Amino acid sequence: MTAQAARAPINTPRMWIGIAVSVLCIVLVSRRVNWTSFVSALASVSPAWLGGAAVLTAAGYVCAGMRWRQVIEPEAVLTPREAYDFVVISNLATLVAPSRAGDLAKAALVSQRTSTPISRVLGAIVVERFGDVVMLILLAAALSIAVRFPPLIQAGVMAFVAAGVATIAAIVLAADRLPAIAGRVVGWIAPSWGSRIRDFLAGIFSGIRSVGGFHRFLGTLAWSFAGWAFAGLAMWCTIRAFALPVPWYAAFFVLLVINLGGVIPASPGSIGVYHYLAVSALAVWMVDANVALGFAVVAHAAGIVVITVLGLAGLASQHQSLFRVTA
Repeated sequence: MTAQAARAPINTPRMWIGIAVSVLCIVLVSRRVNWTSFVSALASVSPAWLGGAAVLTAAGYVCAGMRWRQVIEPEAVLTPREAYDFVVISNLATLVAPSRAGDLAKAALVSQRTSTPISRVLGAIVVERFGDVVMLILLAAALSIAVRFPPLIQAGVMAFVAAGVATIAAIVLAADRLPAIAGRVVGWIAPSWGSRIRDFLAGIFSGIRSVGGFHRFLGTLAWSFAGWAFAGLAMWCTIRAFALPVPWYAAFFVLLVINLGGVIPASPGSIGVYHYLAVSALAVWMVDANVALGFAVVAHAAGIVVITVLGLAGLASQHQSLFRVTA
C-alpha cells in the first residue's frame, strides 16, 4: 500500500466532521474547568481501583471473544483464542481508524482464516451488533427507574430505541426483498454494479439468517450481558478510584451515555466526545466538573491502554500487523 492510500481515510468528509465534533466537545468540556483542581483530582486517584478496572475490562473482552465465537459458529469454526484475538484486534483497529474499521478488519480476518465469504461474516457482525442494541435498550429501561434522565440524553435514548427497533424490524421483515430492491436501484444508476450489490447484500442477509436463529440469539444475549456487566463494573472501579459521591448505578449510566454517543461522528478514539459525554452523565449527580473531567480523562486513557496492549498481543498471536488489518 502506498503512503497516499494509507492516508486516504483522513481525507473523507466523515473524518473531518468527526475531528470538528471532537474539537467542539473539547472546547465545551474544558471551558468551565479550573486546571489546578483538575490536576489535583488526577493526583488523588487510587491506582488499586484502576488496576481492578483494567482487569475487569480485559474480562469483558474475553466475553466479547466468546460471544463472537458463538455467533459466527454456523458460518466459521474458530478456536476461543482466535475469536478473542479477532475481537481485540478489531477494537484496536476501531481505536486508530475511522468509520467502524474494526468490524471490517474482523470480517476480513475471519474470511481469510476460514475462507468464509466476507458478506456472510458481515451478516454475523450485524447479529452481534443486535445483541449490543438489545443490551443498551434494556440498560436504559432499567436505569430509567432510578435516574431522572436529562432532556437531551432522554431524547437520544428515545431516538436510539426507535432507530434500533426499526432497523431490526426492517431486516427481519424485508430481508428477502431488500437485496433485490437495492440491486435494482443501483442498477438503474450503474448497471454493472447492480448484480454485485444484490449478491453482496444477499450474502449478508444469508449470514444473518444462518447465525441469528432465536435459540442462538439467546446465547448471544447471554454473552452480551456478561460483557456489559464487566464493562459496568470496570466503570464502577474507576468511579471508586476518584471516590466520586455517586450511587453504584451511576457507573452503568455513564456507560449507557458513552455508548449512545458512539453514533456521533468523532475522531479516532472518540477524543473529546467521550469526555464530554462522561462529564454530562456525571452532572446528573452534580459532580464537580474538574473531578468529572479527571475521571473522564483517566477512564478513557485506561481503556485505550488496555485495548492497545491486548490488541497488539492479538496481532502478534495471529502474525498480523495493525497496518495490514487497517489497510
